[in-house]
Amino acid sequence: MLGVTNEGPQARVLIIDDDADAAEMLSRRLGVRRISATRASSGPDALRLLKEQTPDLVLLDFTMPVMDGLETLEAIRKHYSAAELPVIMVTAAGDRQIMLNAIGAGANDYVSKPIDFEVLMARVAVHLRVRSEFRRAMAEQGRLQRRLDNRARLEELGYGDTTKRNHLVEALRRAIATDEIELYYQPQLRLRQRTIESAEALMRWTSPQLGTVPADQFIPLAEDSGDIGMLTEWAVARAIRDHSALAAAGHRIRFAVNLSATVASNAGLVDRLLKQIAEAPKAISLELTESAIFDNPELAIIKLRRFAEAGIRVAIDDYGTGMSSLSYIQRLPVHELKIDRMFISKLTSSHRDPLLVRSTIELAHALDFEVVAEGVEDADTLALLSVMGCDSAQGYFVGSPMALPDFTAFLNAPERADQQAPFDVTSFLRTAIERNG
Repeated sequence: MLGVTNEGPQARVLIIDDDADAAEMLSRRLGVRRISATRASSGPDALRLLKEQTPDLVLLDFTMPVMDGLETLEAIRKHYSAAELPVIMVTAAGDRQIMLNAIGAGANDYVSKPIDFEVLMARVAVHLRVRSEFRRAMAEQGRLQRRLDNRARLEELGYGDTTKRNHLVEALRRAIATDEIELYYQPQLRLRQRTIESAEALMRWTSPQLGTVPADQFIPLAEDSGDIGMLTEWAVARAIRDHSALAAAGHRIRFAVNLSATVASNAGLVDRLLKQIAEAPKAISLELTESAIFDNPELAIIKLRRFAEAGIRVAIDDYGTGMSSLSYIQRLPVHELKIDRMFISKLTSSHRDPLLVRSTIELAHALDFEVVAEGVEDADTLALLSVMGCDSAQGYFVGSPMALPDFTAFLNAPERADQQAPFDVTSFLRTAIERNG
């Protein structure tokens, strides 16, 4: 049975039942065990609520108008696995075929009417415990895999020796404490509006002793040593501070901070980041790479929903480099896809890449995602992306990564990319045709 605490609900249950009195009785029984309940009166209502917030378990009545329980269950299973979201079906007594159909459609369990509440509470407790253990196991698996990957990466970079690696770890910790690390900001251009409304925050480390240490060296090191949480909290705090400084100068720019998969799987760290960002919710968005999500998709969905439910904008970085499809990505509570630079760099010279990029943009828009193109290096690429309907562009043609003073000067400059005259699409296409024969 679930224990009782004085610290609020232990779990959240969605009751899907058109009978308000029956749902109210269930809600009261759950409340005794510190389980909060939300009611949906129909299948469509439930699917709408699930888009807004994911419960820990669903109690689903079979007999309902519009969509019956089986149809609702099948719709739920298109977005949530049985491990991610357990569903207990409530059926009429002795209806064996309904029970079999429910299990076949993905129900984790069932109870018969009239409901024996002690039996129901016991089954709820079991499924909540199994779900919790599954989440812990997935988190541990993800941590172990990332540790192995990071060790392999550090060995490639020449830090396989423990003494050398420990020396760099100590230097990194000092760098965080003494602000040797800086945030540089690379602007993102809104193509239709021709405005700069956001920028990606990129870490730079210049050590007095070691010189410039690339991010692809010290980020894996921080993950391996367990310092990635401290580094991420520092980055969020610095980005919030810099956002305030820019706002005082008259610029409202949202900063996107990169989130390591290690950070996303750490519940305590996620709590602290949520508290940090809550102080300036419009200042910060988060980016997580596609490969990091694909390494542990079920856990990623659970963690990302916490950010989405808090109103924090989340983007999938480096889209196209992993193995996931847009049909899978649509399950994620994200707002934006960033198409990897490998597809953008040859956009005006390749025959295949434009087709891939355009189809990605169209499908992403159909799924209500905005699209950012990374690695935009010239005017022709920027023009073609605009023709394709891409929402935003990032790259050296728009602006290089800049320290805050330089970024502020960039925003004040009259000659930057977003303040140039709109490009002539017809002229661009004519030139491109002539160039390619």
